Amino acid sequence: MKNFLAFIVAMGIIVTLGDAYCFSKMHKPGEATKGCTLDGKLYPFGEIARTENCFRCSCSKDGMRCCSLFHTPVNYDKENCKTVFNKNSCDYDVVQISDPSKLCPIYSRVAAYRLSPYWKPHNSARMKTILASLLVLAISVTPSNADCFSEPLNPGMSHGEQTGCLDSNGELHEFGTHWTNTDCYYCFCTWSGIDCCSTFVRPVGYDEEKCVSIFNKETCTYKVVEKEDHSKECPAYAAVG
Repeated sequence: MKNFLAFIVAMGIIVTLGDAYCFSKMHKPGEATKGCTLDGKLYPFGEIARTENCFRCSCSKDGMRCCSLFHTPVNYDKENCKTVFNKNSCDYDVVQISDPSKLCPIYSRVAAYRLSPYWKPHNSARMKTILASLLVLAISVTPSNADCFSEPLNPGMSHGEQTGCLDSNGELHEFGTHWTNTDCYYCFCTWSGIDCCSTFVRPVGYDEEKCVSIFNKETCTYKVVEKEDHSKECPAYAAVG
């Protein structure tokens, strides 16, 4: 029974993988003496359950690593409904366009969940069983399309001092800042370089013979439409990202 429950828990985690905004911010020696600074706010050393911008972080003298807490809704009625980010709950609400006070049904979401390197389970035997099931399912069931990459530091200079990272377009980003580039990747500038992950999810589970997915760079989303008539949408039963 324990193994079966572990399987169910693992499946619950696996089917929500993706949509990860994860980044690392490295500190120079002696830079962090009281904690870690993110978006102008100082956080103490240790595990940070939630930042003001809905990230879960680990802070140490060496650096800061964060992943988003929110889940992105997919497969809802996009003609009559829209997504609204709720900072109180760190999640998206899907509401009617004509009346935002009314919620719309959501058929699935994608989310990010990653174990912190500083987190330790209270029951190691139980956790080993869960992690084992999680690993098997990760390999055999749902390979993620998460696209992350790192670029070595190309230092940007200002008044003779190194102040940030130069991206591939030559634009300067100060250390500790983050942005979404023109290719819909969420990036972060650290002392070791630029870390980026995709912000979009890819639709799967649709009729690939009759339908095709089209990427919209303005909204950073895919739309599944009929090959013969792009004005008609096709149902997509899941998404990975």
